[in-house]
Amino acid sequence: MHSALRIAGIGAGAFLLLVITGTTLLNHAEFVSRTAPNSLDPIGDRAEEEMFNETFSVQPGEQLVVDVIHSDIHIEESKGGEARIRITLEGKEINDSARDFFKYLNFEVGQTDGKLFVHTDPEGNWSWRRKGWRMRAGVHVYISVPEMFDAKMDVAHGDVDIHALKGVLDVDLAHGDIDAGSLSGASLSMDIAHGDVQTDQLGSERIRLALQHGDLSTYRIDATDVELSTAHGDLDIDYATAKTIRIRATHGDLAMNRVAAGEIDVETAHGDVDIHEMDGYPRMEARHGDISLRFLQATGGKFSARHGDIDLSAPAHTALDVDFNASDVSMDHAFQFEGMRKEKEMQGRVNGGGPELYARASHGDVALRTR
Repeated sequence: MHSALRIAGIGAGAFLLLVITGTTLLNHAEFVSRTAPNSLDPIGDRAEEEMFNETFSVQPGEQLVVDVIHSDIHIEESKGGEARIRITLEGKEINDSARDFFKYLNFEVGQTDGKLFVHTDPEGNWSWRRKGWRMRAGVHVYISVPEMFDAKMDVAHGDVDIHALKGVLDVDLAHGDIDAGSLSGASLSMDIAHGDVQTDQLGSERIRLALQHGDLSTYRIDATDVELSTAHGDLDIDYATAKTIRIRATHGDLAMNRVAAGEIDVETAHGDVDIHEMDGYPRMEARHGDISLRFLQATGGKFSARHGDIDLSAPAHTALDVDFNASDVSMDHAFQFEGMRKEKEMQGRVNGGGPELYARASHGDVALRTR
């Protein structure tokens, strides 16, 4: 069974064209009264014009499918077993050019086989040179679903704002930012071409975030397996707990406050790595950048920097086997060291020996300090 609402456009008045592709009507479209032209919302001087507003019956654990262009997406939690989709034009001025653009986008909204969907299927050609410059408003899609809900989103040009979701989440965003509260579920995947990602908390069995041109900022990550990558952007994470963490950054810095992981594997081409507190086994390579890491306990690790310094710190009682080679090698005297110590090389036991700590800096220094 399938029902869909295709919003064909707005002329002198507001109307909806109901397209029924099944035999049973699941939802009834309602004509939406348009607000007065250029009406003001309670916030200030932003005008808002409602183009669509419909409620659907859903069940927790179903899926939201969004495939749109040139629209901002806002997802909030609904109460009970219902979902609502509301589409508006918002901006300084709602004019005919904005309404024509909405018509061009040709929204289709509906529900079928446990999926709630919002699609755009542009009709005709839109000339930004001739028409776009007159637009002083944008399209906003407001979606409320139960917190336990899967979501698959493909947004070409627009921001995505998610309050909270517990489910499988897959986001593909070409040009826009993601701002999210708490996201959790079996898996979380994001591909962002041009935009930043800011979240409060990410929790999942598997988390994969890939950014091409943008920064990642998150307060907390809790997962089994974490994979993060950015081509041009910084990664800023306050707390991360996982079994394995893999991070790749081509042009950008990595800053982490507290990390607890069985293993963390980091590779940066042009950027610095700064981890304030580490509990776990690290493997890190910085081709053009510095590495700074503070161990909470003796776990050993492997570090490499071609053009940069490696600055490590640990409690004075830490027991390690060290193998350092760099332009200059140093160790605090608080550590009891036995072995070979030279200006550019150091091999031996610290405090009686323990896990191996290996560090190489081709054009830089290696230092082991007390916390």
